[in-house]
Amino acid sequence: MDRSFSFRFHDGNTSLFRVPQHNGQLVTNQFMPKMFYPNHSNPIIASMMVGTPMALQDPNEFSHDVNAMVGYINTTRKPSNIDTTYMDAVVNLVVNHIKQYGRLFFTDLCTFLDEASWLMYGFGFDEDNLRDRVYPQMAYILVLNLGDYVKEGSPLGIIPFTSTKMWATLKDYSVSRGL
Repeated sequence: MDRSFSFRFHDGNTSLFRVPQHNGQLVTNQFMPKMFYPNHSNPIIASMMVGTPMALQDPNEFSHDVNAMVGYINTTRKPSNIDTTYMDAVVNLVVNHIKQYGRLFFTDLCTFLDEASWLMYGFGFDEDNLRDRVYPQMAYILVLNLGDYVKEGSPLGIIPFTSTKMWATLKDYSVSRGL
């Protein structure tokens, strides 16, 4: 069963979408590039079904974050039809998260990017473009600019995300595609 969402922007545009659910949680990683799929040791993502891992999120947390993005877009009066507007909304969430926690795990960043991707998809952005260009571009730019604030959990403890293989993969992907 899917859960429906509808958000209205200041410029009269609307984002409508349906997010799949699994055991009462939203499956939010439809737009996540495969290079971001974590290994089995990542507690945020569960491989509960054969095949693709699922990012599961509480529906209330999802609604809270997406409402915060829409609120930011409406308050700043930015146009809802361009991807940089959503980037700005994600930056707003990320900055608030870092102020509260002093760091941002890469999985948290992916959660924010998943949420923004759903919002863009509901507005009419192309799914493949979101997965292949917009999502990795946003991730690359944010990690590049936030540096050591972005962290990754490892068997050695919490380390800077920029010291991981996934960062090297994301950087190579982004540079090779001119993102």
